[in-house]
Amino acid sequence: PLRLLSVKTMKKYKIIFWIIWLVIVTIGPYTISKNIVFPKVFSDYGLTLNFLERLSGVFIFTLLFIQIILGAYMKKLTSRFGGWIFKVHAIQWPVIYFLVFIHPLFLLIFNFKLFHTFDPFYIYTQVCFLCKNKLELFYTFGRLAIWFLVIGIFAANWKKSYLFNYVAFFFVALHGWFVGSDFHFFPLKFFFWLAIAAVFLTGYRKVLPKKEKE
Repeated sequence: PLRLLSVKTMKKYKIIFWIIWLVIVTIGPYTISKNIVFPKVFSDYGLTLNFLERLSGVFIFTLLFIQIILGAYMKKLTSRFGGWIFKVHAIQWPVIYFLVFIHPLFLLIFNFKLFHTFDPFYIYTQVCFLCKNKLELFYTFGRLAIWFLVIGIFAANWKKSYLFNYVAFFFVALHGWFVGSDFHFFPLKFFFWLAIAAVFLTGYRKVLPKKEKE
């Protein structure tokens, strides 16, 4: 049943929620800021593209984590705190899809500027499992994450469509860990493993069938 809360209490919960949200979302940019020199980053287009690629990558990871947790407990959260939680969840999806599109776009632009090659099919769709090197395999993890997120959109009416988001999250995590150096530095490294554990446990409780009571 819907639990009615006073305006003051609702406001307090909203403030707490947005503080937690802001802390999670800023973990990535803060970690990146510790490993770059900003004047130098914006003095070279290659460094600028690399910075934007790293920034969009950490945003994808943190926002997708928030989405999965909110989605898994949406019924409880909305019944307790109100429908605004669902609105946050709905608004974040387009942001994530936009970031998922532009994240590899920065690599596409970088390759064009540096090597004068324009190959969006390689950037977005080329998948390998027996890859010529480990880096190509790690890029494949990122492409598979895009695919599973897209499949999740078209499977929105399927009651198990959320499974694609879980799979996408773990491919994002693999891609970020093996390609993105920022995931190896504190505090993002700490949050990375915390998020992995939280999503795994949430998925375990949500996906696996419950044992029948004896």
